Amino acid sequence: MKKRWMWAGGLVLALGISAPWVSGKLTEQQWQQAVAELNEAQPMFSLDTMEYTRGYLGSRLEGHIEFENPKTGEREVLGYRGDVSHGLVGSRIVFVTEVPEGEVWPLLFPQRQPELTLTTRLWGTARADMSMPAISLDDEMTGETLTVSEGYGWVNFSSGGSELEANMIWPGAVLRGPEYRLSMENLHFEQSMERLRGDVWIGSGEAVLASASLARADAPEVVLEDLRWLTESLAVDDDQRFTTRSILSLARISLDSDSFGPHQLEFALSDVSVDGWNLLVDAFHEMQAASEPVNGDASGRFERQLAATMNIAEAARALAGAGFSVGFPELSLDSPDGPVTGTAILSHPELGDAELEGMAIVMERLSGQLQLRIPVALTERYPTLAEELAPLLAQGVLVRSGDDLVLEATLKDLQINLNGQVIPLPPMI
Repeated sequence: MKKRWMWAGGLVLALGISAPWVSGKLTEQQWQQAVAELNEAQPMFSLDTMEYTRGYLGSRLEGHIEFENPKTGEREVLGYRGDVSHGLVGSRIVFVTEVPEGEVWPLLFPQRQPELTLTTRLWGTARADMSMPAISLDDEMTGETLTVSEGYGWVNFSSGGSELEANMIWPGAVLRGPEYRLSMENLHFEQSMERLRGDVWIGSGEAVLASASLARADAPEVVLEDLRWLTESLAVDDDQRFTTRSILSLARISLDSDSFGPHQLEFALSDVSVDGWNLLVDAFHEMQAASEPVNGDASGRFERQLAATMNIAEAARALAGAGFSVGFPELSLDSPDGPVTGTAILSHPELGDAELEGMAIVMERLSGQLQLRIPVALTERYPTLAEELAPLLAQGVLVRSGDDLVLEATLKDLQINLNGQVIPLPPMI
């Protein structure tokens, strides 16, 4: 009996001694796989690991993030390092960015840098915790000040990266100048998603901004209250199709002493083929890859791009042939002179194999409708709006109907009926 317990104790001890090594080895493999998948999944930036030094109880990694500066169009590089601690059932990585050259970064974060902590488990779950220190800047030359509250967020990955939950809390920021004040308060974001198949994810999310305001010395203060963005994606037809819906709403907008609301804009993408969507996404990835030189050699780029363009056209034809509907089912904006309403829907019927084979262009079977109604009194109240709508009235895009300016259009059989006027579309569209 005593020998049996000695063997059991020795086994537990051996497992305890080897656990950090196993955890460190798996963490390195998971990190390399995650980097490869991240770089392949999006074109906005590339993440490179220059060095990964693995030890028994801990590891150290260094690398850089390369991205394109939207203002200059040039590639920017931001270095990072990570300290990894190996546990019995997982690892913890604390990432810190290297201070880039220049004067702005030390001013933004003089005492504490932004921090990202990644905690992984051997059974395939991971959690990333992000913290952004508070920012306080005072420009004596311009008289401008910037105050940003400390923000915090986390992302939880499970089921091998096929499920994720995200949450972010940011109390707000205030930008002040000699003649203006811009503020945002209490931003909260949460998201729950599950990979359906390929690049299609389903789930729901919500982003809420409690208030935002802009005050200027020569104009009334504008205040937005309770700005919300809701999203929901569902699998339908035995997971063969998906439907996604987004609603952007604003409870109230105040302009000086006037206050009106609510406002709402809804976007919907309905009954889309999952396989057709993935086929189209893959075709666009091929187009992006075709634009890059192969091993530094740009020869053959035109041929690759031409082939990728043909693949996109074929994928779009297959997606349309499976049937779908897309558009804005509801536009509702409150105003002092009545609501501004509208709708815009574009759809394509599902086709059989014979019909799909005979379809020459995607536009051939598309149908749709567009409606917009604007109170005339609103244009009389705001002369700038009247000036912007005047060309549309002159061209017949908008017509007056009673107390409203109206746009009514339908699309069918490659013809647009715009306020009763039929406009044929060129077949090449």
